[in-house]
Amino acid sequence: GSDSLVKLWTIKTSECIQTLESHDSKVWTIAVTSDGNEMFTGGSDSKLIRWRDVTVEKKKEERQKRKDEILQEQELNNLLSQKKMMKALKLALNLNRPNLTLKIINTIIRNQEIGLQETILKLSDYHKQSLLQHAVNWNTNSRNCRPAQLVFNLMLQEILSGKFQVQGLGKVIEETLPYSDRH
Repeated sequence: GSDSLVKLWTIKTSECIQTLESHDSKVWTIAVTSDGNEMFTGGSDSKLIRWRDVTVEKKKEERQKRKDEILQEQELNNLLSQKKMMKALKLALNLNRPNLTLKIINTIIRNQEIGLQETILKLSDYHKQSLLQHAVNWNTNSRNCRPAQLVFNLMLQEILSGKFQVQGLGKVIEETLPYSDRH
């Protein structure tokens, strides 16, 4: 098109299924290979662009990712049933399950298990950031303020020692202080 876009349409439903931004100006020509897996576009910007169909590859990646998630969730369930809370905590953070992470931390507190601080210290910065954000959300509810405050305390020790650099620390503090004062 003259709008520098290439649009793919499905013949059966006459609907646009994808819009590709290709050239800096008008698209003058398009050629599709005989197997239909590649196409070439040429435009008034003097560019010839090769396009390849990656639908099958993306679906395969998505299936593999989903399969990995299912295996990790099964492993998480096994760890929970075996009462291995510290390992379960790491996996729940990896799977980005804030409610399950809260449940695990509450169980650790209730059972007075030792090792929470060591487990948190061993987390990667990405997982620490995730846990801190979960704690900010937990802190908004008075029922969950105790585990949130425990996580804040452990994280503050890491931050003050310089071992953990928080992205958006000002925002975290801004979101945390009003609720912490109220609790």
